[in-house]
This record gives sequence, structure tokens and C-alpha cells, in this order.
Amino acid sequence: MQRCKAHVHFRDFTILTVAVGMMFACLAPVPAAGVGQELIPLENWSYKAIERFESLGMCNVPADGPFTRAEFIKIVNEILEKTFERRLTPRDRYELDRLRKEYSDFAAQRDPQARYDPPTFFVQEHPMTLEMDLDLAGVADKPLLDEFGTEFYLNSNPAVKLHFSDHVTYDVRYRLVMGPEHGVRARNQKPSRRERSFKGLTSLYERSYVIFGWRWAHVFFGREYVDWGPSDWGKLITPSQLISIDQLGWRAKLKWFRFSMFHGTLSPELQRHIAGHRVEMRFGRVTIGLNETAVYAGREWDPIYFFPLASFYANQFNERGNDDNILWSGDIKVSFLDALTLYTGGLIDDFQFERDGSNPDKYALEVGGRLAVSEPVASTWRFRYQWVDIYTYTHLDTLTYYLSGEAERDLDELVGGAPGPDADTWRIEGEFYPHPTVIVL
Repeated sequence: MQRCKAHVHFRDFTILTVAVGMMFACLAPVPAAGVGQELIPLENWSYKAIERFESLGMCNVPADGPFTRAEFIKIVNEILEKTFERRLTPRDRYELDRLRKEYSDFAAQRDPQARYDPPTFFVQEHPMTLEMDLDLAGVADKPLLDEFGTEFYLNSNPAVKLHFSDHVTYDVRYRLVMGPEHGVRARNQKPSRRERSFKGLTSLYERSYVIFGWRWAHVFFGREYVDWGPSDWGKLITPSQLISIDQLGWRAKLKWFRFSMFHGTLSPELQRHIAGHRVEMRFGRVTIGLNETAVYAGREWDPIYFFPLASFYANQFNERGNDDNILWSGDIKVSFLDALTLYTGGLIDDFQFERDGSNPDKYALEVGGRLAVSEPVASTWRFRYQWVDIYTYTHLDTLTYYLSGEAERDLDELVGGAPGPDADTWRIEGEFYPHPTVIVL
């Protein structure tokens, strides 16, 4: 009898995942208007707005971003339900009105042009919708002790979104910067491994993904950021806003549980990859998150890091060599007193169950919070202390290696970030609102 062998490569797996997602999206009921299920960019003003309302005790904000538009709608509706229980400052009423117009209003949910922040260009023919955005901003910069003095830059972030009904969205965005032509901005220089300068112009292919979304779950494939954990700056376990990752990811919600996972590439040249899964549990005003992350190199995407409820550490210990780096982390966030949110998080790198003393564990710790002040002057305060042990994230490589895409480049730090391991830092930031539409830092 002749045996047949079948080989499945993860390139094929990715295509299969996208095809299955499109099939389910096409089988789902098609609404009257297609407004998509896109991921809201992490730098969007909405995140800081809902975080202040969380500190005021009016909602619960998950710690695994970025959020979909459907998730924002749910959070904003939660805030609106508690509006009559609280006396809001003029600034809070202004922010809540913006959130309502952007997410909660019936018209905004069906017509992008009716939102607080409508697209620059919009066209719709059932069941498809096309959005295009174009902004332009000028920036003046004068670095301390810089020989070139004050310099001026022109920034633009063109974006295109294509929706099919409420279930499928293709989203792409570039970052364009035009500035003085010298240093890393001189012709044919590379400010980062994803950018090259041409007469002072740099272009970053920042986000590009396809997402298939439903009320309880979504799946996406492409280039996007990952933001896990309650900290406002420099996440312990994920890249956050430092650099986007080419990845396959998904999220599912079941009552008070949230499950998230991603599997991405840090460096195609080095075949260096990162995978992570997270479970988040909500108990009233207490949110607990548990994460496990794997960083490995020298092979294609590894199937043992695709199973969301399996142990990365156990699978690596039993089936793979010790070159893979497994990181465990957890975080707790508590909102109380209707003004204060506190959080803490910890990480252990390269956990050794049986040790010989030559390669000790590495740790990282953070403690922080947000304080929402209403009187006498409305303000929001954010603070954090973070300590990172030496060689954390790096498997005993150099201090400046971080968890980066390319070992020789310090510009691409991901997990860890500047100032890197073997450091402890304090950071405090305050925002004052002398007028509902004015922020003073």
C-alpha cells in the first residue's frame, strides 16, 4: 500500500484563515449599511477619553488593544448609562459628547459621514463602503544644543478603508514626513529599517490589515500594533506604539473573559518571530490579565505557538530546544473611589524550574495609576514606576538589544524599549482643562 504525505506550510495556513474568515463574513446577515469593523488606531483621542471615565467609575476599559469600533460602542454605551449618576465637569461633558457622536449615535453607526470625525472622502454602494482620510500638520522642532537650530517638518497620514457590510474591513495607512535633508534624513539614508529618505521625504508603511469581525469575536491578518497591559507608557510585554508587527491575530469575548492572541514576524531576514496569548478576567472593578509570550528564530512560524489555551513554556520545554525565549507576565487593574485607577504588572523571563545558578531568572515590575480630578480645576494625572532587571528580554545578549526586529539596530526596540534593561524609571504626566476644548500639559 502506498502512503500519501501531506505538508501544510504556514503561508498556506494564512491564506486558509483569510478564506475561512471571508466565507463566514459572507454567510453572516448583511445590514442595510456597511460601516465595517476596523481597529481604532492606538493614538486616537478616544482611548484617553474612556480611560478618564474609567477612573471616574463609569466604565471598564480592557487592557488588550487596539479596540474595534464595536468594542468602543459598547464602552461608550456603558458610560452613557451612568451619566445621570455623576456630576460631570464641562470637559467631561465635552468628551462624552464627542464619544457619543463618534460611536454611540444611531446615525454614526450606519454612516461614517455622520460621525464626530468623518472621513475626508466617502462613497458607498451597498454592501461596500470606501473611506479615505488625509490630514496635514506642520511641526517646528529645536533639539537642545543642536547645530541646525529650529527646523520645520510637514506631516501627513493618508489612510484608506474598504468595508464589506459590517463584517469585513481592509485598512491601510502611511506616515509621510517632509523635513530638512541631513543626518538620517539625507538622501538614501534609513531612519529605520522600514524607511528610506529621498530628498528629506520619508514614508512609513505603518498599518495594513484585513479584519473579519462579529459581535463576540474578530480575526485579523496584516500589519498592526499590539498593546497588552494597563500601563500608559512602555508596555512590559508587547510593542505597543513603538512598531507595528506583521501578524495573524484574533480576540474573543465570553461574559467576563477576554481571550487574545497574535503570531507575528519581527525580522523576515533573520526569521525572527514573536507569538503571544492573553486571558483577561473582569470581576466588578477589578481586571486581571495573564500573558505568555514566545520569541524564536531560525524557522518559519511554529505551530506549537498557535494554540491559544496551550502552555507555550511546556510545549517549548518538551518539543523544542532551549533557544526559544518564553516570557510570563501578569497585571492587575483596580478602579475605586470614583477618581483613581491603580495597576501593577510583573514579568519573568526565561523561567528555570531546575536551575544550576549560572543562568538566573530575569524580572520586570511596574506600578502606576491614573487620577481624574474634577475640582477645583479639572485635570488628569498619570504616573508609573518601572524596574527592569539586567538582560531581561534578551537571552543574555547586549543591553541595547532589547526585543528588536534587527539585532544591529537600536531604533527598532520593541518590548523593553528605551532606556532598556537594568533600569528603573519614574514618569508623571498631568493634563489640565482650563476650558472644555483646551488641554495644558
